[in-house]
Amino acid sequence: METQITFAIISRDGDILYRTLDGKEYVVKYEDICQRKLEMVKVAQLTDLPIKDVCQIFGFKSKQTYYHAKGVLEEIGSVGLFPRKTGPKRNYVMSEELVTRAIELRFRTNWNMYAIGEKLREEGFPVRDRMVGEIFEKYRITVKKTPKKRLDGDAVNSSLRRK
Repeated sequence: METQITFAIISRDGDILYRTLDGKEYVVKYEDICQRKLEMVKVAQLTDLPIKDVCQIFGFKSKQTYYHAKGVLEEIGSVGLFPRKTGPKRNYVMSEELVTRAIELRFRTNWNMYAIGEKLREEGFPVRDRMVGEIFEKYRITVKKTPKKRLDGDAVNSSLRRK
């Protein structure tokens, strides 16, 4: 069985509207990025429109979005169009043992938070350098600064006068 359907594709307020000749409508919401990418690939493959124009209709600024979506669809299917979770991949826990060891290293050495973080990772703690900094902030432990030697203003002036 073969059916022929004629419809118009309209971009309205970021949404994509499909409208048939008899007035039936189907809307793809702007917020539904996965559906917009899927529809973009379909329309590009079924029409002779330039890829750049199809991307603009669906609210994407570059052809790269189309080619990426097309590749993902061919490779793993529509599941690949869902946005990936960003942020930490593991749940880092600030255990008492970790806090104790970080503070101990801070007071026994002259190391900064990066060196302490590296040492803690060598010891098997799953820690980020920034977490070491957060531990120091939480317990109000500051980085030891070596005072700079300053010359007394009068001593400098008197040594210049002698010459």
